[in-house]
Amino acid sequence: GTMATSFMAFSIGNNLGVAALSGGSVRYRLYSANGLPASEIGWIIAFCTLTFALGVMTLLGLSLLFEAGSAATILHIQRSLGTGVGVVLLAIVAAYLVLAAVRRKPLEIGSLTLTLPRLSTAAMQVMVGCADLAVAAGVLYVLLPAGHGVTFASFAGLYVVALAAGTVSNVPGGLGVFESAIIACLPQVAAPALLGAIVAYRVVYYLVPFAVALTGLVLHEAHSHREGLGRVGSMARNWIAYLVPQTLAAASFLAGMVLLFSGVLPGDPSRIAVLAELLPQPLLEASHLAGSAA
Repeated sequence: GTMATSFMAFSIGNNLGVAALSGGSVRYRLYSANGLPASEIGWIIAFCTLTFALGVMTLLGLSLLFEAGSAATILHIQRSLGTGVGVVLLAIVAAYLVLAAVRRKPLEIGSLTLTLPRLSTAAMQVMVGCADLAVAAGVLYVLLPAGHGVTFASFAGLYVVALAAGTVSNVPGGLGVFESAIIACLPQVAAPALLGAIVAYRVVYYLVPFAVALTGLVLHEAHSHREGLGRVGSMARNWIAYLVPQTLAAASFLAGMVLLFSGVLPGDPSRIAVLAELLPQPLLEASHLAGSAA
């Protein structure tokens, strides 16, 4: 259903990078199979991207505004600049909510017509975007080494900055970019210990969901193409039934030749000496005859 599609799209998009394209391709493949037109799928992709952006702006804005001193120190910017950026980000989110509340007519952008969501839906976007990022940040926060001295509110701002940097870089999973941003913003934490926490975080937040999503996608495609796969499987069984007996016969012949040559050639003295310490001599002598007979 919708939840399964969203899970697979987000997991694959987070790991492969260019989430709107990679995750969008998954959405298009699954939604189009259910008869949804391409235009509506495009708006779904845009809606999900906007939800992520709203969550980033809200969490970062709150961190910069209410944890101005700590957040500014972590991000290596002046406190006044951090407060100003936080106010601007929250103002953008507030403007979006106000526009959703008062605008009833669709927005016309060139040849495109955009219908804004209702205020309740827009507010839900903000809350879901924040909850998703807060949980992800919480996973890494609890894995940090003890004694880092960073509050969760400040760390949430740092996390969304690092995550946004990795997303903008379009590197698959933000690999390297995200880690560099975290290490640069937390110089008081030893880099080896911090990298260990990030590796554990990636396993929890990236690799496990990615494996589950790929498995679900493969199962969905297998179910969708079960008739074609059945024909391929039937053809494969026929070829296997024809090839396996001959292959095993040839392998048995080669194995017999190896045993015959091994039986008539003298053994390696060093190996015989090692075996003589473990096995009785009559058994060693009989093994040549038994090998040739086999």
